[in-house]
Amino acid sequence: MRLQASINGTVFHARLEENPLTVQLAELCPIEIQMQARGGHEYYGRLPESLSQKGCQMISKTKRNQISYFDGWNALSFLFQDVDISPYAVAYLGEFEEDAASFLETADGTVTVRLETD
Repeated sequence: MRLQASINGTVFHARLEENPLTVQLAELCPIEIQMQARGGHEYYGRLPESLSQKGCQMISKTKRNQISYFDGWNALSFLFQDVDISPYAVAYLGEFEEDAASFLETADGTVTVRLETD
């Protein structure tokens, strides 16, 4: 499954895992969310509906250009730095095909993201 993310008007594409969570995310599309920089390694934004991460691959060692979901905050996350978040874990959704991380590293702390299935 592919996702198109327009971040402050710049378009990126992502390959998503085939799992129930990515299907739920696709069903929300098209959506627009605000994402905030957090922890010096990610941008995250709350989704309009809670999603279930049951059956998803959970990771603690995140990498640049990955997309993840944390059900504790109902938050979609775009990673721009490698980081080990142990003992916490997030659901792995997929990865950007282009280098969205370099774009996010220079963003001003808040971005507007429009998500669409591709």
